[in-house]
Amino acid sequence: MYDISVNHHGVLFNLGFHPIILYLFPMAWLYSIPFNFIVDSIVFIVGMKLFGFQNKAQLYKKRILFIVVFGFLADIIGACLYTFFESIQFIKSEDVTKYWPSNFIGVTISILVAGIFIYIFNYFITFKKIDIMKKQRIMISLLFVIITMPYLFYMKTYWRNGIWR
Repeated sequence: MYDISVNHHGVLFNLGFHPIILYLFPMAWLYSIPFNFIVDSIVFIVGMKLFGFQNKAQLYKKRILFIVVFGFLADIIGACLYTFFESIQFIKSEDVTKYWPSNFIGVTISILVAGIFIYIFNYFITFKKIDIMKKQRIMISLLFVIITMPYLFYMKTYWRNGIWR
């Protein structure tokens, strides 16, 4: 029913994954966590510089683990919704090429929901108790949404339908 999204170099996608991948392949955690940590670190460091944060090193040490954990949680919420949409579409039609447009909408909704949760977690939890202005908190939260939403959910949709062959 599900195929595993692997790029042409054999690396599992980290920002866009099915929850089943981490269950079936526990070793995927070894790649996924460091990759997301690096991406989140780069976004956080660039964001702090862009938005004029003070005490960058201290902020980084205090907040980076929250960012990574809540980013994973948001991706997992989006992936569960993605799996739900896919299971509904699979039940409707055994021929996967017949349901691509509505599946595309389901994938887009899943990505947006993950983005909403990234914003909620960052704005209301991660950056709430630090000494920054409200505008900075909004901007850094939006930066994480724009850059770290699980856009790679789309890859499975395209591959399944032969667009990338």
